[in-house]
Order: sequence, then C-alpha cells, then structure tokens
Amino acid sequence: MASYGTTRNRAGKGATYGYKQQSDLIVQCARKCFERKGVRKTTLVQIAHEANMTRELIYYYFSGKDEIVQCVFDLYVQDAMETVRLWCDEWETKEGSCDDLGERLSREAITDAVASMRRFLFKQNGERRPMFAVLDEMGEKRRFMRLTSELVYQAVAESKLAGRVHALFPRLSDEEGPMALKLVLMGVMGVMEGSNARDDAHIVDLLVGDTR
Repeated sequence: MASYGTTRNRAGKGATYGYKQQSDLIVQCARKCFERKGVRKTTLVQIAHEANMTRELIYYYFSGKDEIVQCVFDLYVQDAMETVRLWCDEWETKEGSCDDLGERLSREAITDAVASMRRFLFKQNGERRPMFAVLDEMGEKRRFMRLTSELVYQAVAESKLAGRVHALFPRLSDEEGPMALKLVLMGVMGVMEGSNARDDAHIVDLLVGDTR
C-alpha cells in the first residue's frame, strides 16, 4: 500500500507478499468499521473481528489504532488518485490529432471528469460517500484536499494531456497546462461536494463556461 509519509517505517517488515496482504486486509477492514461506526467508536477488537484475527496479531503489523487511521487516510488519497489516473489514461488514448484532442478537452473531457468525480464522491442514491464523514471526524479533510491536489498536479504533469489544454484555457501557456487541469479537477470535487443537486452540465458550465 502506498504511503504519503504518514506512517512509520517498520524496518524488516513488509518484505514479503504475505505481510503486505495481511496489513492491507487490516486497513480495509478498519475502513469498513470507521465508515459504519465512526473512528472514535471503533476499537482494535472490532477491527480484529472484521479481519478475522486476534487483537494481539494486529500489533505485529501496526503500532496501534493511530497508525491504522493514518493508513486509512492514505487509502482515501489512493482512491482519489486512481479516479484521476483513469481519466488521464482514457483521454491519452482518445483517437485524433493533438490539436483535435485539445479542442475536445474543452467540454467532452471535462464532462467525463465530472462523471468520474461524481462516482468518487457520491453513492448511486446521491448520498455522500462515508469516507468524507470519516475525514471530517479525523479532522483531515483539509489535508486530504491539499495532498490530493498536489498529487493531481503531478499525475497530470506526467500525462500526455498537459500540453493539450490550450484550447480549454487560451489565456494560459502550454507549460501551465498541468496547473489548469489540476484546478479543473479539484474544482469539480469542490463544486460537487458543495452541491450534489446541480446537474453535470451546470457544473461543466461553472468550470469552463467562461474560458472560451
């Protein structure tokens, strides 16, 4: 499991697949418990029961609940980044010339980004995904947005899309493409979380309607 500097380095552990498999299982089970009961009300005993292991065994993999909480935070960041990477990968492989793709990014790609972010943020019934309640309880929502924003910029900068956004943001140079796409993708998250009632077309208008 990827870590973003929040967990301690357990020297000598993690070298084998079995260790990683078990530690990932504990984090996934903790996530389920946190999203059902909340962080404060979840005990290590409950996490151990969910993972079908003993509480004592958890201490072989983690120093305690606080470290598990930070690993769940990392998992949420991973999920956000996977959403962005899938979007980048899809648009890198779209057929057409670079100029044509750059023009299509003005609406079609951003519409797809809105749909991807909607799936990440909300359940099918329109309710916010429970991870945001967990982040609120952790007091980590602001750090989640900041760290995700930094990683979105990195992902976009490393993709082929970075130089194809001049048609979307004509006032920006090609070198500023990664920043432009980062602002759009993070804007999607911010706008949609604040008002899920808005339809996708309206959100696209808010994000790119005045850039043409």
